[in-house]
Amino acid sequence: MDEAVTRLIGNVGFPIAAFLMLYRLVTGTLAENTRAVQELRAAVTELRAALVRAAGDKAPKDDG
Repeated sequence: MDEAVTRLIGNVGFPIAAFLMLYRLVTGTLAENTRAVQELRAAVTELRAALVRAAGDKAPKDDG
């Protein structure tokens, strides 16, 4: 890995090599965060449904 980075910097220059490494890092982080948000959204949806069911069991009856 170190040899590949050194070769990349020597061939294309530091700014381009740094950009490519940061791009890879940001892309990976964005993908991880997207998966985490999707998991959280699913958990919130499940919890909301559970709370609605629990509140429906204990909600006072409306005499209208």
